[in-house]
Amino acid sequence: MNILSINTQELANNYWNKNKTIIGIPEKFLTNDMIQKHFENEDYMLSSIPKKYITEDMINIYFDKYHTIADIPLEFINENMIDKYWNEYHNISFIPEEYRTKEMYNYLFNKNKSLCFTDSIYAVIIDNELEFFNKYVIPEEYITQEMCNVHWDNTHSIKEIPKKYITERMKL
Repeated sequence: MNILSINTQELANNYWNKNKTIIGIPEKFLTNDMIQKHFENEDYMLSSIPKKYITEDMINIYFDKYHTIADIPLEFINENMIDKYWNEYHNISFIPEEYRTKEMYNYLFNKNKSLCFTDSIYAVIIDNELEFFNKYVIPEEYITQEMCNVHWDNTHSIKEIPKKYITERMKL
């Protein structure tokens, strides 16, 4: 059966019974039973479940098992998850901006000695400069003159330094 031909509940049920996955079934034909069994069989595929069917229990099971917030919808993320995730991985990429703290950025600065950092090994050269995917820059409100001095000493780049922190030494 072609998934594009699923246009009735009966066809959706037949597809489900044969494949045991909700992937390919139009949302209007999904049932709570299908969703629950799909999650039980393929809990790592939380992102394949439409948001309106995701429950707090599913989120807790997913987070407890995989220790990641990557596929958890924003409305289900809480500070407890953020703290556990941060303490385990120290990776800011999946942490929503409203949960990022000065302490997180300070940790990353101290680790990288730079105002910008990446959690990815993927990079490309653009205009003769190495550019990273998943590049993060510490927000200006968390930046200090001391950080800028350390950044300059380690990178010799003023690109990420706010103008108010650029010294004469850096302009040379």
